Amino acid sequence: MLSERKSLLRRRVMPIVFWVVVVALGLNWVHFRRQRSSVFAAPQSTAPSATPVPYTVVLQQNAQDTNGKTTLSSVYTYAVRGDGSTVLKSESEHNELRILEFASLAHVEIKDVKQLRSSRSSQRLPYLRNPTASCTIGRETVQGIETIGKFRAAKVIGPGGSRTSWFGVDNGCALLQEDWRFSTGDTTRKTLTSLAMGEPDPVLFQVPESYREVPPSVLAGKDPNNPPFIELDAFYDTHRLSVLPK
Repeated sequence: MLSERKSLLRRRVMPIVFWVVVVALGLNWVHFRRQRSSVFAAPQSTAPSATPVPYTVVLQQNAQDTNGKTTLSSVYTYAVRGDGSTVLKSESEHNELRILEFASLAHVEIKDVKQLRSSRSSQRLPYLRNPTASCTIGRETVQGIETIGKFRAAKVIGPGGSRTSWFGVDNGCALLQEDWRFSTGDTTRKTLTSLAMGEPDPVLFQVPESYREVPPSVLAGKDPNNPPFIELDAFYDTHRLSVLPK
């Protein structure tokens, strides 16, 4: 009975782990939650957080339970264009998503498999970590410089110590490795697959006109009457894009 309960818990937790990592890597939702009380107020400053350095990084993530068994495997692609636009592409056995933040203040989320998109205007430019600040934000702390592959990386500890990340200080703060430890005892590790400097593949930023436009709740497959989709759908209704970005 105890083993069945643990198995059930992990089946419920691991999909959450997937989305937690998407949130952490994309950072858009982090800023939304920090400012959710004022997100519908006046637009925030649109000053860039760092000088854009174009690159494309691919990481393999494995999630493990307390016995060391791999329970979820995902691939993450994060790319930055020279104009500061960013894209996060996450892929696993049960989930796939592209989150695009354009320098034109457009925000688009896409599920290519289902040919769905949800596009709206944004109140801030895409967030870029700054190498001059050791790639840290908020209450994060840096614990020196290490080497990941052939790259110099700032070792950054997140608030509470449950997340440790390594960012390329000479590569626009590209994420090179990341470890998460959850209260359940489950862990995730992202390891570097590839890092290419220069402009990313334009396909990553394509927003197909043929895809069906839907509100955030439909894209996520969630009940629109439950938070946070009540707020998200309402914001989408008043900020939906009339012209798709490029």
